[in-house]
Amino acid sequence: MAFRLEVPRPGIQTEDLFAIEFNHRTSISFPIDLNQRQWVVFYIRMAERSCNLHPRVVYLAINYGDRLIHNNQVQEPHYTSVIAAVCLFLASRHSDSGRPLSIFDLREDDGFEYFSYDEGHRAEVQVMNSLNGDLNSVTPFAFLHFYLSRFYPKPISQHWNVLTDRASEMLFDIQTASEGILKYRPSVIAAAVLLCSVKEQFPRQFAEFLRNVSTFELIEEV
Repeated sequence: MAFRLEVPRPGIQTEDLFAIEFNHRTSISFPIDLNQRQWVVFYIRMAERSCNLHPRVVYLAINYGDRLIHNNQVQEPHYTSVIAAVCLFLASRHSDSGRPLSIFDLREDDGFEYFSYDEGHRAEVQVMNSLNGDLNSVTPFAFLHFYLSRFYPKPISQHWNVLTDRASEMLFDIQTASEGILKYRPSVIAAAVLLCSVKEQFPRQFAEFLRNVSTFELIEEV
């Protein structure tokens, strides 16, 4: 079954994701890890343009890279292009958006070093082990509908599509806009972008939505 960012754990209630999200941390240390992340993101962004990748594939690939860096698995600077390539392969195969990538899709003039099938396979095994075999990342997308259904003023649920579409745009934009975002849990980021979305799209509902979200016991201060 193709993976959807909004449903990382089919059959599990969203409330349970607040505990699981701690196992999907993407925080990094400065400045060494920051440099590693910038290179991984650089390679993924280059492939995004060359291969016309769907934003969801790119988002998931960068998320895998962040999880690897958090687990201290990107230690050799020259290895970042290989790690970025493997993250792209895994994300393109696992995501519900786009087509699977292969080694032959990545171009050397985008900075990717040539590596053989066997080298790519070994790197993929290493990455999978570092991710504990879990490609179903818990990201902010998984919490958007939960917050709206539980805290947005009723009965104006017709606003939900507009709000989630705008919040999704924000999530794609902020993932690499500032590394400071990495210190926050996915559930907190989701609440923050929804608050921005509500304030921008339906400002009359903002105060009530903010008040409702702020009283939720499973979320940190937003």
